[in-house]
Amino acid sequence: CYNMPMDVLHVGISMYSPMKYFELAGSGKHIEIVGLGCLRHIGMRFAKAFGTNVTVVSSTARKCKNALENLGADGFLLSTDEDQMQAVMGTMDGIIDTAHTKKIIDTASSSHLILPLIGLLRPNGKLVLLGVIEKPFDLPVFSLIMDICITYINIKKIYCFNY
Repeated sequence: CYNMPMDVLHVGISMYSPMKYFELAGSGKHIEIVGLGCLRHIGMRFAKAFGTNVTVVSSTARKCKNALENLGADGFLLSTDEDQMQAVMGTMDGIIDTAHTKKIIDTASSSHLILPLIGLLRPNGKLVLLGVIEKPFDLPVFSLIMDICITYINIKKIYCFNY
């Protein structure tokens, strides 16, 4: 993944911090991790160590085997499959979105819709966006009435916007 130990430390903190801060880690919790790369790999390791149920979300079906067999995910969700997305609406305690991340390595930064992810959250669910969002996105106010916290995280600060 990364060649420099400091980058691995940053990746670890980037995944560990929102899990603990927003109480997304532990038995009985169900989170989704969106995106592929070092962030997801380390996030999976933390989440599984905490006893958290983890579903990996990707737009590519070929990543399913890796997520389930190598990373130990409890489930895999193909974001382009409307039936799969509909089946898990309102079931997630939290979603950690790593798909917008562009740091030292080039990750899967293809644009995906944030709104369908919000629909997967339970009331009081948390959507954590890690990395750089290249283009602005719209959020309809109605989807935020359910008291969802959307968070942007960088290494030094956590910004939380409660709606």
